[in-house]
Amino acid sequence: MYGTKTIRMLLLSLTAFTVLAFSSACSPDQEQQKEPSQTQPKTNQHHEHASDHHAHHGEHAHSVEINIQTPDSTTAGKNTQWSAQVKQEGKPLKDANVQFEFWKDNQTKHTYIDAKETDAGIYASNLRFPSAGNYHVKLHVEKDHIHDHHEISVEVK
Repeated sequence: MYGTKTIRMLLLSLTAFTVLAFSSACSPDQEQQKEPSQTQPKTNQHHEHASDHHAHHGEHAHSVEINIQTPDSTTAGKNTQWSAQVKQEGKPLKDANVQFEFWKDNQTKHTYIDAKETDAGIYASNLRFPSAGNYHVKLHVEKDHIHDHHEISVEVK
């Protein structure tokens, strides 16, 4: 019938084919192709405060809208109330696990603060930024199959 070399070559070929098929199915290029349509709905979901705030959008699509509501001003060393409105398919997303994450530009230390649901789909927490400068604030939302996030930049005085 078949020799050991032939069987080894067939197994090697089958393994190589499987690896190539799997890696092409999971390639970052295909994920990037999905990204524009997935993040498009969030483009108008950020707050409308000062023009120095910039929105960055999550890479996960679950029909989730995240609107981070920034305080009028944020001062270093002082607790400041932050909140976010989270909706799924236009309805408040209740009982989610929500965290604020923040870090200063060019810094590797990130701080995570749990947010509490204060009203249906409204999550809030007090944030204290240690020093003045530009910070990134990212809201993480998790519930069941949902894991989404939304990031903005803020100037702390």
